Amino acid sequence: MFAGRSNGQIRSVKPPRIHLSSYLTGGLKKLYSHLKNDCLSLAVYRKGQFTNDEGHFYISGSCVMASRYRIIDLISEKGQSGVLLKAEDMFREDTIVVIKVLHTTFSQLGIQETLCLQQLRTVDPDNISHTLRLLNIFTFDDHYCMVFEALYPEPINRIFHQISRDKLIPSIRKVAIRLLTILGFLQQQNVIHADLKPDNILLKKKDDLGSLKVIDFGNAIHHIHKEVSLYYEDFEVQTPLYRAPEVIFGIPFGSEIDIWSVGCILAELYAGKPLFLGGDEKSIVKKMTEVLGLLPTHVFQKGKFYSELKSFTGTNTQEN
Repeated sequence: MFAGRSNGQIRSVKPPRIHLSSYLTGGLKKLYSHLKNDCLSLAVYRKGQFTNDEGHFYISGSCVMASRYRIIDLISEKGQSGVLLKAEDMFREDTIVVIKVLHTTFSQLGIQETLCLQQLRTVDPDNISHTLRLLNIFTFDDHYCMVFEALYPEPINRIFHQISRDKLIPSIRKVAIRLLTILGFLQQQNVIHADLKPDNILLKKKDDLGSLKVIDFGNAIHHIHKEVSLYYEDFEVQTPLYRAPEVIFGIPFGSEIDIWSVGCILAELYAGKPLFLGGDEKSIVKKMTEVLGLLPTHVFQKGKFYSELKSFTGTNTQEN
């Protein structure tokens, strides 16, 4: 284990630079085979070869990471914190994995996500909850790297673009049951995902909604004052289109914000577009009131940003 808690404090040790643990997690049989055939050699790279001046990771020619994972393709480089790579696990034949490589300035996010996923795995060793599995961690050219099981890369909303209208409701029902099951598990563990959106809901198998997984726990927090209160200054949590109204108004929040996000996602799967589409928070709240009516003043007047948004509150007389 590379990270943990002691007396309520997060203590972490950087993943190894010499990747003995990467070999061991590949299995002793495979390790013995490499030793026997004298092929346990470490690839040598020049320091900084895969890092630009801003500390961002980039691919530079062919690459074997941790002397185990052969990079096949770049999946995504759009994320602010890092890139996603498709790789072959050379210790497990025909096994494809996804490696999340964080830019050097975002290593702390990797430690935070590792802590969360290790906690979830400890209490759910059989993965009944269907949360994402972390397989390995290591550092590469000073980048914190996390190895995950490979999933079909299309987000759930794009999958639904291919589903016929007559199968839409039953399909949404399957997704809803799975997402609520996952949220129930996270709530039991006192964890708020805090960034549920279509991009973070993927399938293990393209045509199997039952293989749904929730990914990206980089923003996950425990529902305790010490962690949640870190966001009470600017309330910059959740992706805006799926952000709960209490977060927008600046009200102390809990795990319920994940339920709001799920509701927005399910509506989007049915409509084919985001339910509350807007370019900024005011336009998003305006869309909310067009659908739901005015937000109750007695609840939202407690918010830090109420003065800026009070025109969207009042006595809601909309019928159910």
